[in-house]
Amino acid sequence: NNDTIHIVYQDGTDGSGYRDIEYAYYNGSSWSTAKINDSKNLRYPSLAVGSDNVAHICYIARNAGGYGGGEEIYYTYSTGSGVAELAPPVLVQDTVDVAKWGNSIALLPGNEPVIAFIDATNNDLRYAFRE
Repeated sequence: NNDTIHIVYQDGTDGSGYRDIEYAYYNGSSWSTAKINDSKNLRYPSLAVGSDNVAHICYIARNAGGYGGGEEIYYTYSTGSGVAELAPPVLVQDTVDVAKWGNSIALLPGNEPVIAFIDATNNDLRYAFRE
């Protein structure tokens, strides 16, 4: 639908010292938002919207260890309910002590997500997909 807008962004304004991921959705007449937060720093959100108008989001969760100290990549998607409602995040990749950068999500035919990221510890480009 051409009247809908999907936005995903990093937000660090709640005073907790952690960064959250915010997802905003405009259904053609009003905005709604959903927040992804936990006890980790959430960073680098990436968004792809499918032909079915479902938003697919990936992001990096950084544990307290900082860079290379337990970074995890998560995936979630909008429920398609007409408001900014997200499915529970799914852990995609969690290699401890491997710094991850440049995560990006794209959709294959059939709206299947593919996530690419850089394994900065080993200087490798990696990708993940659902089987």
